[in-house]
Amino acid sequence: MIVTVFTLLALFQLKHFLADYPLQTRYMLGKFQDGWSFVLPLLQHALVHGLMTFAIVMVFKPRLALTLMLFDMAVHFVMD
Repeated sequence: MIVTVFTLLALFQLKHFLADYPLQTRYMLGKFQDGWSFVLPLLQHALVHGLMTFAIVMVFKPRLALTLMLFDMAVHFVMD
């Protein structure tokens, strides 16, 4: 059980790094634009986070994968 918790922690840390740095495109950086122009770039960035969460959770708890993907996307959209 402890190994699984630390494995998940490491995987989610790696996921977060990859989604925020190497996988974030110049277009996604448009999330810092004024007005409503930020919505689509931010949505695409949140989708990358969500898809990576989906892939990780599918390995451990497939029944929760879609729910956690949507949760991760929503949290990322609001926080970023």
